[in-house]
Amino acid sequence: MGPLLLMLNYLMNFSFAYYGDPKYGGMAVTPVFANALVSVGENIYSLEGQYVGKNGGIYVSENVIVFNFTSNQTLQEHTYEPSSREDPIGNYCQGFLLSDNKTIVVMGIEVDNGTETKISFDSFDTVDMKWRFTNTLLNASLFPSYRKYSSSVISPGNDALYLIGGTVVDDTYNIRVGIVQHPSLNLPLLGGSTDMLPNGVVVLAFGADSDLNLYSSSKVLLFSTNTNEIIIQPINGIAPNSRALTSSTLGPDQTTIYYFGGQDRTSLINTFGGTVYNDLVILDTNTWSWRLLEVTEMSPVPSTYSGMTVFNQNKIFISTGKLSISIETNNTSD
Repeated sequence: MGPLLLMLNYLMNFSFAYYGDPKYGGMAVTPVFANALVSVGENIYSLEGQYVGKNGGIYVSENVIVFNFTSNQTLQEHTYEPSSREDPIGNYCQGFLLSDNKTIVVMGIEVDNGTETKISFDSFDTVDMKWRFTNTLLNASLFPSYRKYSSSVISPGNDALYLIGGTVVDDTYNIRVGIVQHPSLNLPLLGGSTDMLPNGVVVLAFGADSDLNLYSSSKVLLFSTNTNEIIIQPINGIAPNSRALTSSTLGPDQTTIYYFGGQDRTSLINTFGGTVYNDLVILDTNTWSWRLLEVTEMSPVPSTYSGMTVFNQNKIFISTGKLSISIETNNTSD
């Protein structure tokens, strides 16, 4: 028996989000997207990102939302208002739990009065429920240049952050590792999914190049943080549709990567066209093969800007970002 998947889906441009099927009395929850989603013990923390206001406007989320479940799988949501900051991180947020099992580091784009300004990160203490204002202690020149559609990972030892890909202000596309651009790491990557394996290898899947052409899903790229080398890894099995802005997480076994949602090239260029996906595909890094998870009950609504996290060692929580309206709970089998 595989992990229990809990898919929490949000609706773009409306202030609605549900746990459960809204047709049968689903529970309303806070609609947040592009947020960092991290589990700590029995709790799932939603940090930063954006939310849809009652008037349909999009705002930066400064509250901390904590989800947990009762013994009968009833969802509970708790909202906290920690000390406010002048420039919260509001887009392309990703979060990582440090080795102390209480501190969450969030990396993303800082937003000032509705305008995206720069790459930034901060740390949040889940015991004291306070931000540590880490970015204010560092020299601003140390931060990578502003870019959109980037991704990030943390090292196996939880002591280094890697910022990967994205489009920078001069409209060129580069892989940037940490705060240094390595001369051999010039492969374009926009809106790709990145996951760090325990051996220090980053798996780069999906995404687009500098012309917004989607990469084939019949292969992935492997970037070794030990040798600074990139190799192309062919993937067996039936390849899923190519896509960008797909959410992903390394599964409880530390070898299986789960991917959800994303959009095709047409949708990437035109918000009102193309296809947004709602499938869940699995990459087995032992055999380097794809598997499609068959959902036997109600399928989640297609979405992008999703969050995924493993919790309770055998569950995956998916909070989907845009174009969504319901939630699904399924048992999966390996």
